[in-house]
Amino acid sequence: MSCQQYNKQISQYLADALSADESAAFEAHIEQCQHCQRALQTEKAVAEQLVNMPLKPLPNGYSAELSARLANVKPQRPVGSAAKLFKHHKKWLIAIAACLIVAVSIMPLLDDIWYEMTDRAVYEEAAPEYGEGMVGGGNEMAEAKQMDYNEEAFDNDSTVEMSRDAAPQLADDLQARKLIKRGAIELSVVDYDSALDNIKSLIGQYNGYVENSTVSRYQNNANSRVVYYRKGHMVLRIPSEQFEAAFAQLLKVGEVSFQEQASDDLTDVYRDTVNEVKNLEVRETALRKIMEQAETVEDIITVEAELSRVRGQINDLTGNLQQWDRLIDMSTIQLTISEQPDDAVVQPIDDGLWSRAQRAFVGSLNGLIHFLEDIFVGIVGLLPIVIPLLVIIVIALVMWRKKK
Repeated sequence: MSCQQYNKQISQYLADALSADESAAFEAHIEQCQHCQRALQTEKAVAEQLVNMPLKPLPNGYSAELSARLANVKPQRPVGSAAKLFKHHKKWLIAIAACLIVAVSIMPLLDDIWYEMTDRAVYEEAAPEYGEGMVGGGNEMAEAKQMDYNEEAFDNDSTVEMSRDAAPQLADDLQARKLIKRGAIELSVVDYDSALDNIKSLIGQYNGYVENSTVSRYQNNANSRVVYYRKGHMVLRIPSEQFEAAFAQLLKVGEVSFQEQASDDLTDVYRDTVNEVKNLEVRETALRKIMEQAETVEDIITVEAELSRVRGQINDLTGNLQQWDRLIDMSTIQLTISEQPDDAVVQPIDDGLWSRAQRAFVGSLNGLIHFLEDIFVGIVGLLPIVIPLLVIIVIALVMWRKKK
């Protein structure tokens, strides 16, 4: 746990509201962390001030006067505005409620029918094409570019020491450009297993690793026969200095259908973040000196709040810098492998026009039967809702005619 989480437990610790394990962990952390010790002492001082604060006496006759006023208060009955509104617009309200009930009841049925018809498509692929997602938007690339990382906050004292020790090295690193290299490759291969082994061998040669890997199956129609092939997607992490060489070797594994190389230059934002961390650390040092000179409880609480805010900003910015360093050191390659039929292999002879037409007719007939069955099941399922709804509508119409 971080200091911020332990600070939230100080009031519970003073009130003996923590369990035995939580109290032991809290006391062990307090013995090692001077920052949390000061926070605990401050909380104790505030609690002692509140306990020792004298209570002001109530005016003479206050209790008797309050009891008399409460006795004279008469409860107000709510005005029947809702009843009047329902009485004047009863038929419209009933009609709106009926439409809402019917709409909510029919939507699940329409969804089931739609998905049933979609699943019966003959030549539907099992997984979407990854290349289209990358060209259209590239969610994973966009997430890497936004750099919106929310890592767990570090311990206050250890983080300050790490940031100060790393400052000279960060200044030297800023002499070079901070580039996040990324690429994308789509390959078509005949021997999927052999291509996968070659890719893993190349990754090992360039000191990289596979961050994520998925395999799906898709359909391909060959001479009126449905044949299933494999399609894999891999996220490769390669050292940035080996990115170009590894990218070129991966292009040789199969037939290239798509390739892309790009980079994000973070030099300016990286330099600004490092400078901001240094400024915040200077401010933190000044606040700690003010804390040592504070005399009143109010001053201590004010300085402590500002110190916690500054430390939180330092933790967030330091986490961003560390995440950027990981992305800069290890480039990312999105690799998609699609298994394709071998053109050199003789394909089976066509079944003939009549056989194909027969299968198409039977498939359409079965689809129509399933569609009618779904409609029948949906109507029967809606009867418990439709019947009471019809009764309400009939009663409303009768009452409306009697008024006329």
